[in-house]
Amino acid sequence: MPHNILVVDDNRDICRTVADMLSTTDARIYEAFDGADALGVLDKNKVDLAIVDLLLGGPVSGDIVVERAKLRHCPVITMSGTLASDRRGRDLGTPHLVKPFHTHQLVSLVEKTLVQGTRPAVVLR
Repeated sequence: MPHNILVVDDNRDICRTVADMLSTTDARIYEAFDGADALGVLDKNKVDLAIVDLLLGGPVSGDIVVERAKLRHCPVITMSGTLASDRRGRDLGTPHLVKPFHTHQLVSLVEKTLVQGTRPAVVLR
């Protein structure tokens, strides 16, 4: 059975690129371009993994999306384009990707996280 993966990034191009990178996984991909949309997806769907940009703009931050996913027992991978959020990613207890990253890095981390169902403190750059 395919997994449901939520990709959250306020940059639509990045969100769609990450979704495209995951096309080889046969997962159903939900895209959200802000935190409020992400919360809606989490509330209405069974999501097996959330990939969340930590530096979301708008009133609903990436931290809020991460916490809601955790409340739903959904593993999370965080991502950001700056090293400044690297520590935040580890503080959240989530694997963290620093943009830009390669498809094989993303897919490998997604597969590992889905299999383990845990949130190892891994930072890839």
